[in-house]
Amino acid sequence: MKSWPADHHWLVFKLQIQRIWLIDYFGGAADVPIANYTAAKPTRELVPINASHTPSTSKPLFLRKIATARWLAHQSRWGSIATTSVHLNGTAFGNAISMADGTRDKSTGIPYFYVSDLDTSMQDLRRYPECTLTLSEAAVDCAQRKLDPEDPRCVRLSLTGTMANVTDADELKFAKQALFATHPVMQDWPASHDFHVTKLEITHIWLIDFFGGATNIAPKDYFAVKSVGNIAYV
Repeated sequence: MKSWPADHHWLVFKLQIQRIWLIDYFGGAADVPIANYTAAKPTRELVPINASHTPSTSKPLFLRKIATARWLAHQSRWGSIATTSVHLNGTAFGNAISMADGTRDKSTGIPYFYVSDLDTSMQDLRRYPECTLTLSEAAVDCAQRKLDPEDPRCVRLSLTGTMANVTDADELKFAKQALFATHPVMQDWPASHDFHVTKLEITHIWLIDFFGGATNIAPKDYFAVKSVGNIAYV
């Protein structure tokens, strides 16, 4: 960060925390009192795990914006979903969510999810259907040098739209195949939670993959991509 250009007028901000929501085990979420949070001492017993993974194909050249968007959507195994919160009275709420856009060798560009209506984000979406899914190249262990997640060369992709249940039999079969291959543990999630497959119906696409600002991509152009590397895009 010390080498970032001065003419961008970088500033230091902090989040003034008003609410803390936590899931760290089975049994649902907890609201953590701020006083307890600030008084807590950080543990030294846990070793951070690198959750990134090696991509199946190389990242396209930064000039190929649309192909880069499809590449990151296919390589991502999880992202952050932002909803308009019910339990926070309309405030934006971000939550990690597992996803897959297809099988290893076949990409649709459509993010599929295996979710329960017990989840806080799904409760938000019942009232406010629009959401944004944000993906970062930082979750993909590329052969290139490691980049700071805020570095413009570390691809950032935001897909905005509405969440819909997958009901078509063929699409549902494919989506489950993709999700269970990417996240095998999903097959063992409890039936009592009524997990089901949803997808993001994309209306807007925002991408940063290099210096010079963001690119807005039309969904029709995004879905028109046919292949990147040895991955068939459909």
